[in-house]
Amino acid sequence: MTLAIIDFNGTLYDPFRPGLMPGAKELLEALKMKGVPVVVVSKQELDGSGRLKQLGIDEYINEAIFVDQKTGEHFREIMERHGAKPEETYVIGDYLAFEIRAGVEAGAFTIHYKGGHRSGVAEDSITPNATIDDLSDALQYIR
Repeated sequence: MTLAIIDFNGTLYDPFRPGLMPGAKELLEALKMKGVPVVVVSKQELDGSGRLKQLGIDEYINEAIFVDQKTGEHFREIMERHGAKPEETYVIGDYLAFEIRAGVEAGAFTIHYKGGHRSGVAEDSITPNATIDDLSDALQYIR
């Protein structure tokens, strides 16, 4: 089963505008059409705030998880819960040192979103499988 794990702040959501990042809604709509479950991972509480509903994306999200640290172990637990293998899992995020590193550790296909706020933070030891400028571009990699 294919699974998408997507970072919230700086990837789906722009906390400085505030609103969705370019291509976010298109990505989520297409993933839903393909039947790909989406897990949003954040270092801030989402469910209690109702933010996903306010943004009009709650119907596309299968699970929203608050974590204090994004790790490969957390991502493997998410995969297991959703019945997905690492080679069937796609991790999308703007921060190489957090979600992309965790995705690599978990054995997932990692997609670095360069349009995010932390995308310019260098991390020489982490190499994503793909790099995109618009979130909807991630669809070319997700089977």
